[in-house]
Amino acid sequence: MRTVMFFLIGLGIAAALIYKARELYRNDAMGISTAIAKRAPGNFEKQDLTGREFPGAFLPYSNFKGTKLYETMFRNANLQFADFSDADFEMAGVDQPDFSHAIFHGAKLRHARWLDTATYRQASFRNTDLSWVSFHGMSGRHRRSKPSHMMDPGTGGADMAGAFFDGANCSHTIFRSCVLTGASFRDSDCREATFSDADLRNADFTGADLRGAKFKGADTTGAIFTNAKRD
Repeated sequence: MRTVMFFLIGLGIAAALIYKARELYRNDAMGISTAIAKRAPGNFEKQDLTGREFPGAFLPYSNFKGTKLYETMFRNANLQFADFSDADFEMAGVDQPDFSHAIFHGAKLRHARWLDTATYRQASFRNTDLSWVSFHGMSGRHRRSKPSHMMDPGTGGADMAGAFFDGANCSHTIFRSCVLTGASFRDSDCREATFSDADLRNADFTGADLRGAKFKGADTTGAIFTNAKRD
């Protein structure tokens, strides 16, 4: 019996070591791939990518400045640190891509699809027109529980933790149920914007115009509203 126990324990340790080794290899491989992509990023500047599909694409640091993305599909793509300045996302499908640290200055997002499923951690939307854009929808994965402990039925928002919206036009923009911890809205126009049920802990609204904005159910713990215009 003791021999069997030692064998099972040894087997468990071996399995754990193999799993850890695979994780380290995967992380190292990803790090090497990212370093290569940073040195030689993809360049799609001002190209017409109408109807193109990028399923599972690995394109961090890529240049999409001024690119036409009509009905372009980014499903599960890695687009961290990519530059989408002045890009046109007309009817583009952003199905669960990772836009962390990406730049969207001047990008047109109003008619893009599934914006609620993407990750925009520390992405920059400075001075961008996001009026009437919705980052909340039926497919959003980042749902916040209600006080009654019931989940928002079938709807959620995007992960936008640490994102920058300084000087952006966010009037009538829907951020409902979005994760916006540490996000910056300094001097932004957020009139009539919806932040209901959003996670706004430590968000910065210094100088923002929040007249008519909705914050019902939002967590604003530690949020800054210095010189913000409010009703």
